[in-house]
Amino acid sequence: QLGSDLIGANQDDNFGTGLDLNYDGTILAVSATGESNPDGDNDAGSIRIYKYENNDWVQKANTVYGQYSTALLGKNLCINNNGTMFACSERNGNWIGKVTAYAFNNSLNIWELVGGVDDMVGTENYSLAGIGSISFNGSGDTIAVGAPAHSVTNSAGDTKIYKLNQD
Repeated sequence: QLGSDLIGANQDDNFGTGLDLNYDGTILAVSATGESNPDGDNDAGSIRIYKYENNDWVQKANTVYGQYSTALLGKNLCINNNGTMFACSERNGNWIGKVTAYAFNNSLNIWELVGGVDDMVGTENYSLAGIGSISFNGSGDTIAVGAPAHSVTNSAGDTKIYKLNQD
């Protein structure tokens, strides 16, 4: 085993719902979909990024929280090869689904939203965009978003590919 166990902060946080490692296994993204945000919104969800250093896992920068109750942030997530970007799903109204991407800002030591991703939202109720699956390419500038229940009449599903604007 590498390092000590990583454990959720509170009962029912569902820590470990989403997991992804960077290419060399030294940076880990972990979600806790049941965690409340600092405003007290239940099941807002959270993402923590850990770096393996000195034989243990140390949290890298701030925790990212879902913005509202039952967002379930991080049901799915992915991290790029070098661990400087991650993307995560969240539930929004009527399980449409939404994906947001974050990049690490070295000078401020925080995770910041990546621009140009406002359209990574499902197009109809219960399409589950991003809740089905999400995947980065190695550099993290292109993302695939699966919406397995897209098309309310027959759940045919769809996948869309997005190029991220990292300016």
